[in-house]
Amino acid sequence: MARICLRMENELHDLIKDYAEFMGMSESKILRELLREGLVNKTQAKLYSAWQDKIKNRLPETCDKCGTKDNLQNYYIDGNSDNLVPENIAILCNGDRIKLQNSIMRNNLKEKFIRWFFFDN
Repeated sequence: MARICLRMENELHDLIKDYAEFMGMSESKILRELLREGLVNKTQAKLYSAWQDKIKNRLPETCDKCGTKDNLQNYYIDGNSDNLVPENIAILCNGDRIKLQNSIMRNNLKEKFIRWFFFDN
């Protein structure tokens, strides 16, 4: 396991120490959780931003994932077909829709879509 050394202000260190005592956990465990949660949130925010950029520059009548023009369908990311905001609609070919549905079984709806879109092939 790799060790990470962080320099932090005394005030922040005291807050973490107090929180660790309150939670009955070690300071290192608290720091690991804070880092993991913060990094996950930052990554998800960046991916949501990338999705918004993608739909702004979307090519008409092409699959958002692979670019094909065959067998296209609207996919409603939050599962609500009444939610017609552009960020909620992905245009997918039948093949990519099937791959997405298989991926979704493993992962919340928006998070599942973003993970599938950017990480699954």
